[in-house]
Amino acid sequence: MRQFFFLLLLTGWSASAQVNIQVSSTEVDNILRGNYNAADYAAPFEVSDHQFIICNINSEVSVDSLAADLAVLASFQNRNTYSDTLSETFGIGAATRWVYDKFQAISANNSNRLRPAYMSWEQPGGLCDTWIGDGPFKNTFAVLPGSDPDNNELVIIAAHMDSRCDDVCDIDCLAEGMEDNASGTALVLELARVMAPFSFRQTIVFLVTSGEEQGLYGANSFADYCNAEDIPIRQVQNNDIVGGIICGETSSPPSCTEPGSIDSMTVRIFANTSPLQEHLNFSRYVEYIYHEKLETLMQVPMTIAVQSQEDRTGRGGDHIPFRENGFTAVRFTSANEHGDGSPDATYTDRQHTSDDVLGVDTDGDAIIDSFFVSFTYLQRNTIINGTMAALGGLAPPVPVWELIDDPAGLIVDITEPLEGMEYRVAVRTGGSDLWEQVYRTDTTWFIVPGQEAGTMYFVSVAAVNSDGITGLFSREFFKTSDATTESAPVDDLAFAFNCDGSQINNQQNISTIELNIYPNPSSGSAVFSWYWPEDISANQVTLWISDLRGNIVDKETWHLVAGQQERTYDGRLPAGIYNCTLLANNRVVAVKRWVVQ
Repeated sequence: MRQFFFLLLLTGWSASAQVNIQVSSTEVDNILRGNYNAADYAAPFEVSDHQFIICNINSEVSVDSLAADLAVLASFQNRNTYSDTLSETFGIGAATRWVYDKFQAISANNSNRLRPAYMSWEQPGGLCDTWIGDGPFKNTFAVLPGSDPDNNELVIIAAHMDSRCDDVCDIDCLAEGMEDNASGTALVLELARVMAPFSFRQTIVFLVTSGEEQGLYGANSFADYCNAEDIPIRQVQNNDIVGGIICGETSSPPSCTEPGSIDSMTVRIFANTSPLQEHLNFSRYVEYIYHEKLETLMQVPMTIAVQSQEDRTGRGGDHIPFRENGFTAVRFTSANEHGDGSPDATYTDRQHTSDDVLGVDTDGDAIIDSFFVSFTYLQRNTIINGTMAALGGLAPPVPVWELIDDPAGLIVDITEPLEGMEYRVAVRTGGSDLWEQVYRTDTTWFIVPGQEAGTMYFVSVAAVNSDGITGLFSREFFKTSDATTESAPVDDLAFAFNCDGSQINNQQNISTIELNIYPNPSSGSAVFSWYWPEDISANQVTLWISDLRGNIVDKETWHLVAGQQERTYDGRLPAGIYNCTLLANNRVVAVKRWVVQ
């Protein structure tokens, strides 16, 4: 009965359309459209080395920061889309303004490069009929403008902020909505903080929607707007219920089956399964790239569980309107959910009830000591999301290609070659939801290895640039092979790295430089020394100094010659601990921690 109820609700969602969609800031609207001067938003100390960015995301995503944002979101008590918009402390209005102010504060710490805005719309015939009437309804979002507006595609990290109780129109109940979906909202805010110091070729959008619980209103408005205004979107990463780890009795399948069981090491990714679209291939991409870029970096290993359906049975989420508008979109969600969100007389789970709280006080001291949201699990999901968004912001486009049915076998023909690229070719048979082989080639005419005559194969292709960044895989083309082809080695995940400074970029001939700082600790003035090899060409190096929250506080650029180098920094920084990064040829060559007393 619960599943049937949700199917009815999903069907009803399409009956109410958003009208009069507006972006509050003309500046932000122009950024979405690619109408801006990239130099106006350039990072003061530009670093585009994806290894450095991913290592920074891995180290800077903070459990404490996530927990603090969750606590604030809980304080608004009820974030129902139709709830109070006037109070400064209660309801959706106060929560929306807080998110906007949070984006604004992050921007202030990063040269005002992160630009926040509201997207408002009207909702005639909306699901609820309360004092607020048909609106105003608002999404809150911030854009980090890309460095290539002429070829700009948005990379969207999204979550809905609205919460609910059993009655979807109850605007007065306690509805802290910690798992569903303060967890996703905190993830989006944390990635805005951690990624704002960096430059990406594509514009990154940090999107917090409302109206999800009543029918995906906010996601529909954003997706419809981008479609109507011809604003291209590269990828959408929707995060909905990404912090809970405890299995409920009624968790919607495919999910956990043993109530009370714990899973803090798996995240599910849902996407539309049509081979004619790229959505499920994006899920496969996340799983594949996790093994290449992240698996050895994270303190706790994770399993990326690719799901062969668009959402849980009978359920829906904010990725669906983007898919319906032709944009590649997936949903990240916890392995274990505490309920199916449809309470009845026998329902004991927390989802969509007043019990969806951060945790409970078990010893009576008025302090939560048993948590339903796992901060460390949410931290890992945040890192995975940030990594995929960062790569999307730097990656090459999807190649244009054809699958040719040739007597020699199936052939991948790259019809519009991309300069300086290699290609990854993913292959599966019709009986498998996952890729069975991935090959790498530097040719534009590639006979797929390992085929058996008479077997149908599904094939997709992605470009790999000279930095070792793999772009999204294309939609699948499928044909039955007329020939048996020889086997070949599968891809060896050659573009892995680590974050200890022992391997900077395996695609560039830059060795690790040993950076020394003395005295260390010091009083603000120190000598930086290193040895520069004669066989590596560079004219200058840049010292980039950042605090432990990732905020850039100063830089120096020095002329470079081969041999032993010594440079004095006399910046008189406040007492604290700083990360000092040495860059040459726009590559990170050394990192050292400096204590200023």
